Amino acid sequence: MHPYEFARMRPLEAKLVLQDYDKDADGKISSDEYVNYDSDISQEFKDHEHEDFKTIDKNNDGFLDIEEIADWIVPTLSSQAADEAHEIIEQSDSNKDGQASFDEIMDDHTGWIESTATNYGSHLHDVKTEL
Repeated sequence: MHPYEFARMRPLEAKLVLQDYDKDADGKISSDEYVNYDSDISQEFKDHEHEDFKTIDKNNDGFLDIEEIADWIVPTLSSQAADEAHEIIEQSDSNKDGQASFDEIMDDHTGWIESTATNYGSHLHDVKTEL
C-alpha cells in the first residue's frame, strides 16, 4: 500500500500536486498550467490534455481547486464506480436517451461482462426487471 491510498492523505497529495503545477502561485491550476506541465509534448497530446482538463474541472470554472485536484490524483472508490457506471451506460445507450434498456445491454453484453462496474458480469445474474 502507498500512503496516498489512505483518505487522510488526499489533502496532502493534492497540495503537493498543486505546488508542482501552479506556476503563478494563485492556489489553483489553470488549463494552461495543466496542459503545459510537460513542455516536451506534441500539440496533439496537448489537445487531448485540454479535453482531460475539462473532465477534471467538475465546476467548469476553468481552474482546478484543491478538491478537484484531490479527486483527480486520488479518486475515491465511489467516484471511480460512478465514472465506470456512467461510461458503461453511455457506451450501451444506442438511442442516446440517457438510459440503457435491456435490449441495449444485451446488444453490448460484452462491454457489461468486461466491466468492473458489474464485477465482470457477476452482478448481472441478480438483475430483476421492474414492471
